[in-house]
Amino acid sequence: MPVGGGLIGLGYDSSLIEMLMPKILETIYSISLSGGKVTLDEVSKRLGVPINFLEDVLKLARERGLVSSDGLNLTDSGKEFILRYRQAFIHDKLIHGGYGVSSLYSGVGEHLKYGHDLSDEDLKSLRSFLSKFDGNIDEVEPLTNLRRGERGIFIYAVGGHGMLRRLSDLGLTPGVEFEVASIASLGGPIVLKVRGYEIALGRGIASRIYVKRLR
Repeated sequence: MPVGGGLIGLGYDSSLIEMLMPKILETIYSISLSGGKVTLDEVSKRLGVPINFLEDVLKLARERGLVSSDGLNLTDSGKEFILRYRQAFIHDKLIHGGYGVSSLYSGVGEHLKYGHDLSDEDLKSLRSFLSKFDGNIDEVEPLTNLRRGERGIFIYAVGGHGMLRRLSDLGLTPGVEFEVASIASLGGPIVLKVRGYEIALGRGIASRIYVKRLR
């Protein structure tokens, strides 16, 4: 579904540009990260927004030093902007189930550290993952959203280095594909098929595992 919905005819007001700029810049970043050629046509096709709207967004992004003046490359400030956006999305949408990234942009790292007991090592690991993720962060959802028989890609888990290490020992590492084999009733475990094996995860852990659903 196009990101902008009813963009045409709205006049491209500043609030609309501000709202969609993070996703548009993230898409440019993701295309570049995956080795693709970044063009306005490609971004427009992926997001379903008009090229002249993209040009307005890029004009503002260049004024803020987020995009290079001579192309479609994100500057270091632009890449940091995307990292903060992704961290805020994980905090707001995935951990708390809401969506208000603007309120936490500047201090989301500190809030994750002190408000959710993530260590410096955990935050470093999270930022490292987010800097390498070549998709759009709003495609990520909790494992508990998937149903029996559905497949996905393990993206990340919020729960500290110890949890990540235990999941890695079970074969769940970023990028690995899995299938939901079964879901026990009454809040029982979720069983996944991973690399030819079946592993059972409690609902509490599963709710903190974030995945990209495979359609």
